[in-house]
Amino acid sequence: MFNYIQFSNIDTKLGSVTDYEVLTGENAPDRAKRVVKAGDIVCASVKDSEENIAIIPNNKDNVIASTGFVVFRAKPNIITPEALYVLLKQQNNIFQVRCKVSGTIMPSISADDYLENIVPKLTKLEIDKLTTEVKKIENFRDHIRTELFNLISNS
Repeated sequence: MFNYIQFSNIDTKLGSVTDYEVLTGENAPDRAKRVVKAGDIVCASVKDSEENIAIIPNNKDNVIASTGFVVFRAKPNIITPEALYVLLKQQNNIFQVRCKVSGTIMPSISADDYLENIVPKLTKLEIDKLTTEVKKIENFRDHIRTELFNLISNS
């Protein structure tokens, strides 16, 4: 048995992994082949799903993700997963990806489509600020999930 993340497990507005499916080898889809680690950023590789971008949280380390995702791993001492996530989620980045695949017969998005995008060069201070803010938001999300669970369980 293993935990599997696919497009429907990503909250596109908040950019978080909301859930996963527990599968056995015999009922796993062919696309269940990519191991992702905590801190990886998954981006949908299918046109019209470009906003399915999320950071793999710590509690979902070493899960299996669909090959329908392009997976990015931040390089330590260059950029943090949180800052890379923000760059990938920016509308400017998503617009550039959409432009590259519009009008194609097989509208799939490759890692190169993302890597060739023009993105702002961030200073160390900007990276640190983005990292702090995204981590703070993730802590709020965890707190809200815990409080809702407790509220529902105690009623």
